[in-house]
Amino acid sequence: MSKFAHRAWLCGLLLLTGCMMTPNGARDISTETPRPTWRLVIHGGAGVILRENLTSEQEAAVRAALEEALREGAVILDAGGSAVDAVQAAVLSMEDDPLFNAGLGAVYTAEGTHELDAVIMDGRNRNAGSVAGVQRVRNPILAARGVMDMSEHVMFAGEGADAFAASVGLEMVENSYFDTPSRYEALQRVLQERSRTDADRHGTVGAVAIDQDGLIVILNGFKRTTILCISNSSIVVRHGKILVYPQCIGIKVD
Repeated sequence: MSKFAHRAWLCGLLLLTGCMMTPNGARDISTETPRPTWRLVIHGGAGVILRENLTSEQEAAVRAALEEALREGAVILDAGGSAVDAVQAAVLSMEDDPLFNAGLGAVYTAEGTHELDAVIMDGRNRNAGSVAGVQRVRNPILAARGVMDMSEHVMFAGEGADAFAASVGLEMVENSYFDTPSRYEALQRVLQERSRTDADRHGTVGAVAIDQDGLIVILNGFKRTTILCISNSSIVVRHGKILVYPQCIGIKVD
């Protein structure tokens, strides 16, 4: 099995679409059927994890957590809610689940702390917000949303980002809130061996949603480093009518 396949099987790329259904519950595939009213894609960014290294219980737990995140966003879209709220809900579910490298369960820096990044982009109006290197806001994606909705800026980093999050009323926690035994054991092994394997190169979580109004992309990033390292997951670049970040995802806005 290739490295790509190793990444893909547990990455958790899940797609859900809202569509028209016939009275008997079957999907109407006639040419008269309108386009789906909404779409939602999420991923769990699990990195390189081999199936043979997981128990059936562990695999089932990851899949169940991804399905729950998908449901959180889908409920909003199915009720006519916005794509912004839907992707936020999906990512919040994963930030609060220790199975993912996002929020609770994020990887450690080499100094034994956690530094978290998040970004949100709105394809309707080319608006965006991000935070980098936060250490105390419980849900970085809410901080990024706050930057987008409640400030004139695009990005806050470090202590300033945490201060902004506190100023808009977001829940703040001690940095130890993000600790998990499995991530700590991985940190100790890497520090002792002074090297990382592919299994230590964790991806993060993300969500994309389309509603009747636009396209939203969210990506959270977390890095293990000895100094503050702003990951490319939190950097947004505007090029003409396209919002992009360095992982080669863009939103065209007409």
